[in-house]
Amino acid sequence: MLGVLHGQRDDWAEAERLIARAVEVDPSVAAAHVNLGNARRLLGRRDDALASYERALHLQPGHTRALKGRGLLLWESYRPAESLAVYEELLAIEPDYADGWIMRGACHDRLGRAEEAVASYRKALEFTHTSNPDKIRYVLASRGSGDLPDAAPVEYIRHLFDTYARRFDEHLLRHLEYRAPELLLAGAAAAPAADAARRARPRLRHRPVRRGAAPVRPPPHRCRPLPGDARGSRPQAALRRAGAG
Repeated sequence: MLGVLHGQRDDWAEAERLIARAVEVDPSVAAAHVNLGNARRLLGRRDDALASYERALHLQPGHTRALKGRGLLLWESYRPAESLAVYEELLAIEPDYADGWIMRGACHDRLGRAEEAVASYRKALEFTHTSNPDKIRYVLASRGSGDLPDAAPVEYIRHLFDTYARRFDEHLLRHLEYRAPELLLAGAAAAPAADAARRARPRLRHRPVRRGAAPVRPPPHRCRPLPGDARGSRPQAALRRAGAG
């Protein structure tokens, strides 16, 4: 009970610690494993959370809260096919679970099945207890099924940001492969070595030129005369004698 209260205050670390202790005392309670899975999911410990949900389902097959947690966890882990299978099982038990139809549509969306997604969203609107029907109508309109309003519903924007905020770091690092801090730290660590290498690099030394000194001229290029072109050769000597005469 104390763990659940800490969870209601968003103190999930303390909630997880207390619920884990309760599970150790009595591991036969399926609901306790579900609560532990919820706390671990919100802490980003997805593998542990999945194990908790599966333990709850092992103790009590068809436990709806365990199915809800497991389906949502798989969807957040970008495993839409597995998540869809869980929601299909859940909706077979609770066919009037509106949020289940919404999540079924979201899974079909990620799998690229637009028609199935629209059908699921429309099914969710059939229930009077649907949470925020304006949000669903906006999603349908964005997929060409209905008139698009001038602005997105406030609840839709809030839910979008709240949902993404919990997995922002993981999405940034795992899927977008964001490495700027890592590269900056690596560059800072390598800077002293780079400076030392730059200082140790040999430099060219230029000899100072005295004022008034004659410029240094390159040595003359001497070419070896071609055969028959040297002084004293018979053709050249004949031409010189003819010119002199």
